[in-house]
Amino acid sequence: MGITPEMRKNIEELSKRPTKIGEIKGFPETGKTAWRSANDLVFIQAANEYNSAHGLSKNDEGYITPKLLKAWAMIESGGEGDKEAFLRDPLQVNNPDDWPDDDSKTKWAGLTKDQKMTPKSSVEAALKWFRYKAYIHDDTGSETEFRGIKEGLERYNRNPKKDKEIDGKKVEHYIWYAREIMELSK
Repeated sequence: MGITPEMRKNIEELSKRPTKIGEIKGFPETGKTAWRSANDLVFIQAANEYNSAHGLSKNDEGYITPKLLKAWAMIESGGEGDKEAFLRDPLQVNNPDDWPDDDSKTKWAGLTKDQKMTPKSSVEAALKWFRYKAYIHDDTGSETEFRGIKEGLERYNRNPKKDKEIDGKKVEHYIWYAREIMELSK
C-alpha cells in the first residue's frame, strides 16, 4: 500500500506547521542556553489545543500564542538559567511553595501537590489555572467575565513583594511579572 493523496496532503500540512518559536528577547538560545528552545513544540501544541478547546481565534481577547507561553516560561523558570526547572515544570504551576491552602489547584488545574511534572503537564495545568484566575466566576463556578490576559497573569502569580521596578518605581512583583510577560511576547 502506497501513500494515498489524503496521506500526502496530511504530511504536507504537518510539514508546514512551525516547530520552533525562536528566541525571546534577552534570553539567548545558543551555547549553554540552547536548552531554552527544548519546549517550543510543547508550547506550540498547547497554545493550539487551548485556543481550539475554547473556540478562540487570533482576534479574540483571550487568544494564547506560543510566544506568550514561552515568554511566560522564561520568566518562571528559564530566565535565571534553571535548566532543570525549565525542562521539568517550565511554568512552575506545581511549585510546593505556591500551593494554595484549599483544593483549588486540584479542582481547577487537575493537579496534586508534589505531582511529578513534565513540560506538557506543566503547560496544560498552567493554562487551566490561568483560565481559572483570568475569569470571574458565579456562585456555581461558571465563568461570567474575562478579566484579560494581563490580569490573569497577575492573579496567577500574586507575589506581593515590592521587589521589582517599572519606570523607576517599585511595584509588586506580580504587576512586573504580568507586564514583563506581555512585553516579551510581542
